[in-house]
Amino acid sequence: MREIRIFAPAKINLYLDVLDKRKDGFHNIETIFEKIDLLDEIIIKEKGKGLKVRASLARCDQARGNIVYKAVAALLREAKVKLNLDIEIKKHIPVSAGLGGGSSDAASSLRAVNELFKLGVPKKRLFQIALDTGKDVPFFMVDAPFAIGKAAGESLERLNLDYSLFHILVKPRISLSTRLMYARIDKRRFF
Repeated sequence: MREIRIFAPAKINLYLDVLDKRKDGFHNIETIFEKIDLLDEIIIKEKGKGLKVRASLARCDQARGNIVYKAVAALLREAKVKLNLDIEIKKHIPVSAGLGGGSSDAASSLRAVNELFKLGVPKKRLFQIALDTGKDVPFFMVDAPFAIGKAAGESLERLNLDYSLFHILVKPRISLSTRLMYARIDKRRFF
C-alpha cells in the first residue's frame, strides 16, 4: 500500500484589480499571488475501492463535490488508469476566506498522485487539468512563491523575488465565497 503525506499552502493576493466581466462569466483581473506558510495537510493512501475524498471540516464539500475529487478524477481519466485512493484533507486554511485552500489542495493532490503512482502525465497537461478544475488552481502548480496573475487568474508569470514577508491574517466569523464577492462587484459595477 502506497501512501504520501503532503502539505498545501494558502495564498494571498498582495494586489488585486478586477478589470471587467468576461463573456464566459469570469472576470479579468490583475493580481500578485503569494504562497504563504498556512498549510492544509493531505494524506493520500492506496486503499479501498475507487476514489474517496473527505475533508475534516463539515463545511467543505465531501466526496464527488470536492475540488480535489474533481481534479484527481480528471487526472485518472487523462492517464487512463483506475486507482483505489483514499484522500483525507486536514483543513487548517479557513474556508471561504480568499486564501485558495481548496485550489491548493487540488493542485497538490494532482502533482502528488501523478508522481507517487508514476502516471507520467506531462506538466502541460497537468496545468490544463488544473485550469479546468478552477481558475486559482494553476497558480499552485507554479514552482515559485510569487506570480503575477492575469486574465481570470490563469495567465501566470512567475516572479523571482527574494523577499521574506510577514503577514497577520484576520478571518472574521462570516464567510464570503469568491463567487459572492464577484457578484457584489458586478451588482455595484465597480469597473
